[in-house]
Amino acid sequence: MEKREIQKALFQAVQERESAQKSRVAYDLRIQAVKRGDDDASDILLRRWERWHDRFAEHERIASEEIEELALDFQIIEIMCGVKGVGTMLAAKLVAQIDIDRAKTVSALWRYCGYGCDENGERDRPKKGEKLVYNKKAKAIVHLIGIQLLRKGPYREIYENAREKYEEKHTDWTKGHHHMAALRKVKKLFLAHLWEVWRELEGLPIRPAYILEHGGHTHKHKPRDFGWLV
Repeated sequence: MEKREIQKALFQAVQERESAQKSRVAYDLRIQAVKRGDDDASDILLRRWERWHDRFAEHERIASEEIEELALDFQIIEIMCGVKGVGTMLAAKLVAQIDIDRAKTVSALWRYCGYGCDENGERDRPKKGEKLVYNKKAKAIVHLIGIQLLRKGPYREIYENAREKYEEKHTDWTKGHHHMAALRKVKKLFLAHLWEVWRELEGLPIRPAYILEHGGHTHKHKPRDFGWLV
């Protein structure tokens, strides 16, 4: 099976898992509400909910197994999992969303994942009456990965340095604003590493990697220094 077809199968498995998980959680909430006494339901109805909960839990389990199996065909997923905080499921979810061949530059990947800017240098945001220029699901996955990257490690250091810089430069910002700006820096660096490593694996051309400025100097943060298994 060609890699493109495998990626489609991975994408489908991820969708099926999310759908089953959503339904399983919905039934679980109903069941727990009845057990707490917050809702009423007959024994017949409760047993029906429990059966459907178990069915969706089984579908979720099967889809998870399929994702784990399909992930073995993607070396980039194995490499991503060397990064502290990134597991197979999150890595597979993100890889399923991205066509790395089409991301000719790291800026293109940033924008596709919702962390880019428009022609005026403004961050891409939802605009009323206009189609999103980025993949909403990919952005959500990267956000989850970003939070995981804040564990102790190289990416945490990037976050701390960026937050300190923002606190000094933007004293009018709230703590939440400082946090989100620093987290965005981490997420963009992670995506830059993903872009560089993945395109090299596929034999695709790359341009100079993302360079962060710190203390008046520029420094290239190499993927392998952040746990990428390259």
